[in-house]
Amino acid sequence: MASAPTGANPALALVLALFMAGYIVWTADRLASQSRVRTAGAGERAAATALPPWAAACSKIAMSLAMGCLLLMMV
Repeated sequence: MASAPTGANPALALVLALFMAGYIVWTADRLASQSRVRTAGAGERAAATALPPWAAACSKIAMSLAMGCLLLMMV
C-alpha cells in the first residue's frame, strides 16, 4: 500500500497559509473601515456590471479561506 502523497515542502505551505490568514484579516479590516458608497442613480445602475465593494471583499475572504484550508492540508 502506498502512503498518502505529501507536499514537496510543508514549510512553504505553512508560510503561504499564514499569509492567507493575514490577507483575510487585512481584507476584513478594509471592509469594516470602508465608508458608505453613495447610491448610484437609476441610469447608472443599469450600466454598472461590477460587484459592490462589500461583495468583492467577501468573495476575496471566501477564496482566501478556501486556499488557506487547502494549503494547511498539504502540511
